[in-house]
Amino acid sequence: MTELNKLYNKKDISITEALKEFAAMPVNDEADKALNFKYKKDETEHDTIFEDFGKAKNTLRLTHGFVGLFSGGDECTYVCYKALSMIFKKVPSGRTGYMQVFTYKRKRFWLVYENECIVYLLPEEY
Repeated sequence: MTELNKLYNKKDISITEALKEFAAMPVNDEADKALNFKYKKDETEHDTIFEDFGKAKNTLRLTHGFVGLFSGGDECTYVCYKALSMIFKKVPSGRTGYMQVFTYKRKRFWLVYENECIVYLLPEEY
């Protein structure tokens, strides 16, 4: 089992703890270049529902469509944690809109905070 898969299976830790472990892992330059974050810096709590991503557990829910974006191996898991780390880089408190928009290899996906879980899905699956 790879280090990323071991991290993914640690359901008893917080997402912030998981991201600290992720930060110590090797970088995937190819995946990093293909991942883009469409952060809405002007979005306010009057525009959308805000959630505290820092309260999430290390419980990632992946739809079939989202998983289908990847060729296999650790690519999917890497992108999941990398996307979350990008949110915390923009908003260190983790408090932001409940839905964040990313693209990976020109395909859009959403990252949604829902009931202390992080859900990854394609727009057509919403």
